[in-house]
Amino acid sequence: MNQTILQIDQELRELTNAHNQVKSYYYGDFLSILKKSIEYTCVMANISNASRVSDQLVRLNVDLFVCDKTLKGDENKLYVENETLQILIDLCNVIAYAPKWQEFGVVTVNPSFRKYYDRTADVVTGWSTTFSVDIKSPIGYCDLPIFGYNYES
Repeated sequence: MNQTILQIDQELRELTNAHNQVKSYYYGDFLSILKKSIEYTCVMANISNASRVSDQLVRLNVDLFVCDKTLKGDENKLYVENETLQILIDLCNVIAYAPKWQEFGVVTVNPSFRKYYDRTADVVTGWSTTFSVDIKSPIGYCDLPIFGYNYES
């Protein structure tokens, strides 16, 4: 499981680094990230939860945020809303349709986007969405890195 989370983080990092309008990428808790010194426009990602959806699959829900700094007086707020939404749509199109992403498992991109406005260290405006990745994770204990444990009663 950890390897897959690391792979998703790495793939998002490569994707955002390749996007011409994105200046930085961060993985982790959003409130902690926003308290740091950030280069905008930024993309933030975090796997918010995981759940077993069948005997063979675990679903990882990935929250994805795109934000930019809003100037005092909000004079660029409409521009920032427009640009960050377009960037999020760009990223979601790649995640939903690129064969590279389908190798992780079944990828489902949520068609709805949520706007946000936040006042932490910086005043930022942006958009977020959640997508899920169903990865193979069979039930069993034959291949686990557990040694010396008596599985019998």
